Amino acid sequence: MSFSPGAPTLVYDCEMKNPIHDEYLAKRHPKIQKWARDWRDFENMGISVIAAYSFQSDRYFIFGEDDPHLPGFDLFQEVVGNHENIVAFSGAYFDDLLCEANGIKIKTTYDLVVAIRRAAGLPDTWAASEKPRGWSYKLEYMARLNLGYGKMASGKDAPIDWFYGRKAMVRAYCLHDVKLTKELYQKPSLIDPNTGDVLYLPTFVEFAKIPIATEE
Repeated sequence: MSFSPGAPTLVYDCEMKNPIHDEYLAKRHPKIQKWARDWRDFENMGISVIAAYSFQSDRYFIFGEDDPHLPGFDLFQEVVGNHENIVAFSGAYFDDLLCEANGIKIKTTYDLVVAIRRAAGLPDTWAASEKPRGWSYKLEYMARLNLGYGKMASGKDAPIDWFYGRKAMVRAYCLHDVKLTKELYQKPSLIDPNTGDVLYLPTFVEFAKIPIATEE
């Protein structure tokens, strides 16, 4: 699947249902029994909610399986089927794989992180040992510098909020991430938070899917 200019475009983001295991967090939250082993354990992460924005209808959506007031993931699959272009922030390396592990078929055609890295002359992903000290293209940094405001909370905290019943907060957080991604995607150029350079984003982002999870 490749990006098609002018075709119906959907921006989306997922939130994990179960947190990534961390000794400190596990001690602080002993009631939480189910954890994902690491950032590649998609089968055990689960999905709490999926948020999306359709350029075609100029509308935001929120989907969930544990809330009778929300449309389920089967309806999200229908929405995906009505859009040829799928935009996400690290979607090709995280959200797509999380969806796949939960029976949802989706393939990001324009990964904003990949576009940003390529505009900066960098590889699509890098190992921790290759990453320049202090560098990051996380959504928080990109949004705060280029939009003037950032994320509502950390993605690591969303599963914990979900466990304790703060589901409205998680829904709002996920929708906000989609809004940030949409607004960054709409900009023809962005400021690099690491160098201060102007990045002119490519119109197309053709890439091979590599199953590498990222915290970007």
